[in-house]
Amino acid sequence: MSQQTSLFFALSALVLAGCSDPAPPADAAVDAPVTTDAEAADVPMAADVPMAVDVPMAVDVPMAADVPMAADVPMAADVPMAVDVPAMVGEGTIVLDNVAAWDIAVGGGYVYFTEGNKVRRFPTAGGAPEQLYTTGSNSIATSGIDADGARFAWTERDANSTVRGAARACPHSGCGATTPANLNSGESTNRISIEGSHIYWTSASNSIVRGTSWASPLPIGNLSRTGTSDVAVEGGDVFWVNAGLPIAMRPGTVLKCPAAGPCMPMEFPVMVGSPMRVAVRGGAVYVLSNTGLFRTDRSGAGLMRLADGATGNGGFIDLAADATGLYWADGGRLLTCDPSACAPRVIAQVMGQGIVGIALDASSVYLATSDIGHRLGAIRRVAR
Repeated sequence: MSQQTSLFFALSALVLAGCSDPAPPADAAVDAPVTTDAEAADVPMAADVPMAVDVPMAVDVPMAADVPMAADVPMAADVPMAVDVPAMVGEGTIVLDNVAAWDIAVGGGYVYFTEGNKVRRFPTAGGAPEQLYTTGSNSIATSGIDADGARFAWTERDANSTVRGAARACPHSGCGATTPANLNSGESTNRISIEGSHIYWTSASNSIVRGTSWASPLPIGNLSRTGTSDVAVEGGDVFWVNAGLPIAMRPGTVLKCPAAGPCMPMEFPVMVGSPMRVAVRGGAVYVLSNTGLFRTDRSGAGLMRLADGATGNGGFIDLAADATGLYWADGGRLLTCDPSACAPRVIAQVMGQGIVGIALDASSVYLATSDIGHRLGAIRRVAR
């Protein structure tokens, strides 16, 4: 073999030996450096955003839970609250038609009533009506009226003034030719109550109760309260009720003073809704409100709910009581019950009119009724 051939084979062997090294394993890249700097560890988190936990809560708002409720007033156990109207109940006997009375009273054998700018009356035994007094002005109307065994008294309202009115009185023999003295001293007037020398009336403008003695026309009481809605003098005391302000959560009240002179009013510790009328006979005080007809004693103790509240159906409500009967008007219905065991029943219902006033004598209940516009009505009588 020549020297060139030997050299060729030697070089070929070397080349083949270099090409026979194995390839690196497939997982050899695990040793490649990890790019740890590319992670988002330094991105700010939302954990440092201030929370709203420091916002003051409304837990300190006073709740109305402390307002005394009337729910605990005991009910007369046998009082039927849903009063059924008897099928044959009538409207009462009309004794004077085509009148529009504002209020009515009985005393001295007469039925007295206010109408327009006049005070009128007729005998309970029957007879034609007579006019006793007129204001002499169409803008000054007569309003409330009451009577006892010796005299009658009434109030007047001035349509052109919110603070001008009158309270006057005359004996049953009549007012005579002289205009009776104005016992009022500068406020409007509405309801009135008389007993002997004591005459008290409410004021619609100043929401007060005023009082005077028959012997002296000077006021003997000036008792400021809110929303005075009725007054009653009986047995040497004067009682009155205030409707209160339900929207402002201010309850109505029942108050009392000696009729003979000024005092710090005693407020009864009772809850009776918004009182609209009060009547007093003997040891009992009766209050008619939107939540019920209530009875209590003269000190405010022994409160008892006798019947459902009155809606008035446009403001037609009234209340009257004596030793033998309790009577109240709710819209066009006349209801009654025995004061000692009240089981309400309807004894008259006037269709198309409401009852604006109730007055009692020994044998009859007299009703003054009127239409909703107070333009037309009648005086009716229902046997007791």
